[in-house]
Amino acid sequence: MVGSVATDFTGQSIRPPAILKMSTRMAITISKASKARPLGLMHIQCRVKPGVNKNREGVSSLTADAVELNVAAPPREGEANKAVIRVMSEALNIPKSEIVISSGLKSRDKTIEISPSTLGLSEAQNKDQWPALVKDILIKHIAQST
Repeated sequence: MVGSVATDFTGQSIRPPAILKMSTRMAITISKASKARPLGLMHIQCRVKPGVNKNREGVSSLTADAVELNVAAPPREGEANKAVIRVMSEALNIPKSEIVISSGLKSRDKTIEISPSTLGLSEAQNKDQWPALVKDILIKHIAQST
């Protein structure tokens, strides 16, 4: 039925929470392997809020479609991009040199690339579980930051 409203056992209408909205993209994806990159690349979608107070800098939340970051650097001359790399390096505990912003250099929505081997992931693990493992690392980082 179009326009019908679901009800609970008491007859009260139930509205689905906003969190149930489906995303058109996923926060963390894995690209196909190649000869140059036998494990492929991990792509992490980031939504960046530049120019925040230095005390609020870091990974602020993790949604279904993006890792939300606060950076103190202003969005000019690549300063915020450098801060994104630094914040993600600290959150994932990997060297800054292993993180590349592959798209969104002039946008708040960015895609960063990381080699799975940098995170200690290997072919022995199920590739389908890699995004969940990275999410766990980020969730632990958020919990430690608060």
